[in-house]
Parts: sequence; C-alpha cells; structure tokens
Amino acid sequence: QAQPQPQLQLQLQQGGEASNNGDSSMDGTTVEASQPPADLSHAGLRPLGSFAPAATDPAQGGVAQSVPASLPPLGGASAAAAGEAWNITGGSSSSSSASQDASRGDGAHVELGGVDQEFLPSKPAGQPLPAQPETTRAPQMRGAVMAAAAADSMKKMSSSLASAAATASKAFGHAQLPHVSSALNVPNIHIPMLKQETVTLTTTTTTPPRCGFREDEINYPGNDLRFVDSVFTSEDCCQLCAQETMCMAWSWAKESSKASPNRCLLKGSEPKYTLSRIKDADFVSGMPVQIGREIDVEDPRPGLSLFCFSLVVPWSYEPSMLQMQFEEKTSIFDCDEYAVYSNKVLEVAPGVRTEVVKSSLQCKKGGEFKTALNTDIFLAVWAKIIADGRFMMHDWTVKVDPDAVFFPSRLRTILAAYSENVNGTYINNCPKGMHGPLEVFSRNAVSRWASGMPACSSYFNQLCSGPCRWGEDMYIDQCLMKVLSVNREYDAKLLVEDHCSPPAGWKNCLDGSVVS
Repeated sequence: QAQPQPQLQLQLQQGGEASNNGDSSMDGTTVEASQPPADLSHAGLRPLGSFAPAATDPAQGGVAQSVPASLPPLGGASAAAAGEAWNITGGSSSSSSASQDASRGDGAHVELGGVDQEFLPSKPAGQPLPAQPETTRAPQMRGAVMAAAAADSMKKMSSSLASAAATASKAFGHAQLPHVSSALNVPNIHIPMLKQETVTLTTTTTTPPRCGFREDEINYPGNDLRFVDSVFTSEDCCQLCAQETMCMAWSWAKESSKASPNRCLLKGSEPKYTLSRIKDADFVSGMPVQIGREIDVEDPRPGLSLFCFSLVVPWSYEPSMLQMQFEEKTSIFDCDEYAVYSNKVLEVAPGVRTEVVKSSLQCKKGGEFKTALNTDIFLAVWAKIIADGRFMMHDWTVKVDPDAVFFPSRLRTILAAYSENVNGTYINNCPKGMHGPLEVFSRNAVSRWASGMPACSSYFNQLCSGPCRWGEDMYIDQCLMKVLSVNREYDAKLLVEDHCSPPAGWKNCLDGSVVS
C-alpha cells in the first residue's frame, strides 16, 4: 500500500543553484520527479550504512549475507534502541539480542547492476516483528529490490542530467535550455550549478622554420629543376626550395651577379649524385635540411674543376643525344658545371635549358680541308661564354660536341699531369692539329683568348686576305699558339677519331683510358 507521493520539482537555472520549489518560474529546465517516502519502514526494510563481515548460521537454513555494523534511523527507533536485529536467510526469520545479532551476521545483501544494495527488516521500537509467511516476505523483498534499483538509476540519471546540462550550456550560451520532464523515483537530487563559459578560438599562423644550412660565396651548379627571378634574399630562396617537393638544394644569385641578379635556382637529385661546391662571391647556396632534405656536396679536386659546354642544333639529332647523356648521367652532365647553347631556348633535358647565342647556326662546308666553316658560329658562342663569366670559377673549360663520347673522370686523370701557365694552357688532341669534338682550355687560356680575339681576327684577315676558310677548331688552335702564345700540350689519350689516324680496332671502345 503505497503512501501518497509528494511531487519533487527540480529547477535548473543557468548560472544559479538548483531549486526544489514546485511552483518556481525561473528560466531554465524543469525536471519533475515523484518522491518516494523518506521512511521505508512500512515495507519492512531499510538501507544500511555499513556492514561487518558475513557469518554463517546453519540453523537458519542458509547463509547470512552480511552483518550491520550500524543502523542509522529512518523515521523510527534505531536498532540499538530496539535491542534486536533480524536475519533474512533462506526463508526464515527470528529475533535475538543485539549481541547475538552481531554474531549471527544478520542482514540481506542484494546486488543490482554492479551496485551493492543492502536491506534489513525494520520494526517499531520495543515491538517484535510479526511472523509473516514466505509469500508475504517475498513481495517485500522484491519491493525493496525495486526501490533500490530505482534509487540507483536515479543517482546515475541525475549525474547524466547535470553533465548534459553543462554541455548544453556551453553549446547554447545564454539560450534557454529545452524543457525536460520525467517521473524519477528519488528522494532528493542535488543539481550542480551551471557555469557560463566563454570559448575563445585563437588562429595562429605557423612561421616556416629558417633555412637550416647555407654557405655564403658558394654556388652549387647543375641539377637545376627551375629558376625563379626577383627573389631578393637567400632565406626566401631557401623557403622556395622547401616548398618544392623535389628540391634538394638551392643557389641564390646576389644582386651583384652580372648574369642573373636575384635569381633563385632550385636543385634536384639528377643528373649528378653529388654537387660541386664552387667558390663564387656572387652566390649563396644551401639545403632545406630544416625539413629533412639534402644532397651530397663536395669540393672539386684542386686544379681539376671542369666547366663543360655543348652547342646544339635544334633541328638535328643532337637534342636527343644530349637527353640520353643526361639520363645516363654522363658526358658534360658529369662535369662540375655544365651549359648548353643554341640559337633559341630549348629544354634538352629536365631542367636543362639552352642559353641563346646570336647566330643562325648555319654554315657551309669548304676550305682547304672541306670542313664546316663554322668559325663565326663559335665566335658567337665564345662571346656568350665570356660574357657569362662562368669559366672563371673553374680550372678548365671543355667544349664537347653532342655526338662525342666523353668521360669527365678520365679527363681529370689526364689533366692532373698539367699545370696552369701565365698565358694559359690548352691540350692538343691530334698530331695534325686540334680537332673539334673535344677541346680543353685552362682558365688563363680562355681569358687570353677572350682578350686576344680582336688581335687574332686582324692577324688572320691579313694572312688570308680576308676571313680564313677554316673551321673553328683550326682557327682557335692557330690563334692561341701563333698569335697569343698560349702553352700548347699534346695528349694522345684525349681523343680517338677516324680523322686523326686512329689505332686498329678503335671502334670497339674497349680502351678504358681514352677520354673521348
């Protein structure tokens, strides 16, 4: 027989305390719950605060689950005042003194959903508990279990409501929370105060790490991916390299550079496995090691740095031959620095763009030796090379025809035997005179050639009564040797070809010492 249940109304006010005033009109969420009676003694059970260890009573036909250590009063007299406690075992009940109660381990233990709930029969102070049949006691136990379950569920529900309300408050700010009403069987609920919080979103701009490695007055020639003009600091060039997925290194031409001021050259990993460190006051170079990318660099062997170049005719087979050499990582692409010239801009290989010379690249054949009369073409090429000034950064300048098979490593071995001269040194490659597939000049020799071109032109125009009908190889050989007094050396290993009395079987290319 349930007693009339007073209504418990819970008021959630944002920023305030919970209220149990049933007719409150505060803004917020109202939660209504049916409050069970504070005194459960009418059901013959009441919850216990704590229990002593369990004890066994075989005489009662079962095992007592626990012993109450204290019996807080719930609207009636305490167990101590009653002087008796009751044991609920396998269907029987009896009374005894308080001391016997402790030794017998009275009390019932019920486990609900992982939470222990304990109950003990209750009676008015000084009165024995009337005997009840099993059919009567069983509903009382079920009622106790249900009441315990409801209390446990409500505690969990109140915690969830408080958490949900706090979350909603953060999400909606000052907005009124929606109305929620539910019948919850719990004596009392404490709803924690909801606090208003302001969330501030801060946007930060990530500054890229500064360039991890750089070298002033150093250039890394070769392996160009692309170049970017109007880059005004080396740091900006480094950051461009960091943003380029394939960029392994970079070189930045300073504003003082004559050829390409404020140009950033981004370097990849091909065709050279190792880049050369070339001393050049007009450059700053480095690698984006701050993001974990780099390439090997090394100083050239003293006295053996090579600047190699080729002239390519766009409408011939020569561009495809240069592309093959790039892919094979050989010929001029294995020199410390390389360049390709033509009469228009071509990309003969990835990142390899031609430098433009002022010439049609067309000439006739003739003269005493019935060769290409290409002197004027190569005078235009040399004018571009001298204007760019790259030859000054290297010990030797090497002119290589695109269809010549050329091994730079073998050339370095040969050149180790030769030294620089005040007027320069160049290497003759044929007893009949220097031939054009491979021409090798020291730095001073090129400088002497650059300054002595007018003198040579005047001399030969007078000698030949006009332009001499020679190829460029004969012209430069005669100019350096007879007019400019440049040191001339001969080396039979420099070139083997069919126009210079080759040895028998030379076409099998098995001689590992021949440079070209």
